[in-house]
Amino acid sequence: MCLQIGQAILVKGSSCKTCKCSGVKDPKTGFNAVVCEHIRCIVQCPLGYVYKTSNNSCCGTCIQDSCIVVATDGSSYFLKPGESQFPLNDNCTQYTCIQKGNTLVTSSLTKVCPTTEAEECTSGLLEKTPDGCCKICKAPKACRVKTNVTEISRNGCSANVTVSYCDGWCPSPKKFSETSLQMEGKCECCIATETSNINVDLVCPGDNNNIRITMSSATKCECFAATCTP
Repeated sequence: MCLQIGQAILVKGSSCKTCKCSGVKDPKTGFNAVVCEHIRCIVQCPLGYVYKTSNNSCCGTCIQDSCIVVATDGSSYFLKPGESQFPLNDNCTQYTCIQKGNTLVTSSLTKVCPTTEAEECTSGLLEKTPDGCCKICKAPKACRVKTNVTEISRNGCSANVTVSYCDGWCPSPKKFSETSLQMEGKCECCIATETSNINVDLVCPGDNNNIRITMSSATKCECFAATCTP
């Protein structure tokens, strides 16, 4: 078989070697010498890829095994397929690595927060949502019946009593009146509008002569105009 100088030769049994006809004469045969070289495989893969060997060819290939997320602050994250992550200092944007066939793509979902102005928040308190993304107006605790366990003592006799009382927020605005040309306010307090009497037995030490007292307990609470203590 005649070969031109530089023409490659098919090497059987070794797919990792390439041979070609050189321009150098073999002194023994007088023919041009065949020079063989090992194939150099590129094993350095880009970020997010790993090198996989092959059973059918000399060199392997770079296979994508993770998504690269570049956040708005310039930081980078590596996510495996199916993984999700919020970047540092950004609880509103979630990045997810999704498998699409043989390709991995990065999906981002950004939560849109409602516009909340401090002056429009009646409670005056702004707080972050549990996920730390948005600021919302903290709802005031409305006027309602609450209970508390209190120790009541009389003449050395005592008992732990569940006491019902009124507690919560009532509107108390103060606005400028165009009629009177001055600031006018409306003050409402959380007060008990209905109560009931309960009998409580105070236990006395050393004998069985307990003391019974009657006390008032709130059963209904409402906001009513009143003279409130500043």
